Amino acid sequence: MLQSEIVVCGGIPRLYVEGKPISAMAYTTYFEERSAASAFAAAGYRIFFVNLSFTALPINSYSTGFTPFRVGVFENMENPDFSEFEEAVGAILSNAPDAIIFPRINVSMPRWWVNSHPDEVVDTPMGGKREILFSEVFRRDGAELLSLAVRRIIAADYSDRIGGWQLCGGLTQEWFHHNLYGSLSVGAEKYYTSWLKDNYGIEGRRLPEIEEYHGGGRQTSDNARLYSLFCNIEVARTLDGFAEVIKREVNFSQVVGAFYGYSFQSNGSPLFGTHGLREIVSSKNIDFFSSPNAYSENRKFGIDWADMMPVATVIRHDKLPFIECDIRTYLTCALQDVRPGEYPDWIYKTGDGASVWVGPPTVELSLYAL
Repeated sequence: MLQSEIVVCGGIPRLYVEGKPISAMAYTTYFEERSAASAFAAAGYRIFFVNLSFTALPINSYSTGFTPFRVGVFENMENPDFSEFEEAVGAILSNAPDAIIFPRINVSMPRWWVNSHPDEVVDTPMGGKREILFSEVFRRDGAELLSLAVRRIIAADYSDRIGGWQLCGGLTQEWFHHNLYGSLSVGAEKYYTSWLKDNYGIEGRRLPEIEEYHGGGRQTSDNARLYSLFCNIEVARTLDGFAEVIKREVNFSQVVGAFYGYSFQSNGSPLFGTHGLREIVSSKNIDFFSSPNAYSENRKFGIDWADMMPVATVIRHDKLPFIECDIRTYLTCALQDVRPGEYPDWIYKTGDGASVWVGPPTVELSLYAL
């Protein structure tokens, strides 16, 4: 494996690999059949984030039911399937043998786990159930699967090109609660009441009602306020625990990061789950925090594209802020055209420039955006 770390140079955190600074510019795609990794490598860049998921269940269980994953690694525990991930790694290394691979691991539980743990899951708006992100059973079992995945990767013949790791989970892999409502559910009550007793000495309190959150945002009771704190802080602690699992597996020799800390553009509700950055910004287990550019006004031209996380805070704690510029270009086409028959017509449909999922219409404007 490649040794990697964050080194602060003149007050600015920088990524070092094998003792040398490297441009922290990376490529990733969900759709490997349309990958432009070879062009990225030809331009001189070397970092590639490659996606891997424990499950093929949706990454968006709130509004679309969308998933890019055809294979869930641990859908069959008797025969874990790393083929989707390893084929992508192989394709990259065939074009760039000196590529630096960051596995981007979606720690989300397979269907068999969800079905066998009815007290550790929450209903989702798109139907079905998913893990409660502060569930102790999810933390335990997710850590076990994560260890298995990391050990498989560092024992593989491509392990000498592994340079770091990114942890994903929750809604859209960004550590939002799967219901975007704090995993508020019957299964959450035991964790909330225990947290209240341990942290505030409060006993006999029940879960807040949905009605105690005016419009999903403003909290109208002390109980609602406390649950908001709880459901954010505990997601941060889940993430930190998973990061520690990877750190221990690689003997603290490689960087680990995650999508987290979306303080802007996602602060309409205190129940999203990504507002616990203060809990982990100093963690020795997490070296970089990542977020997209803000979606405000669909990233149109002529305005600043804000960051969704507090970059200055991340830097102040010697962490690398890794901004995912997931903008589209003139080459962007509909998911339905990339994988015919796999997605309903209405999911992320392109046309008429109506959403962030549509790129600029020309090469020149695409370059300008980039």
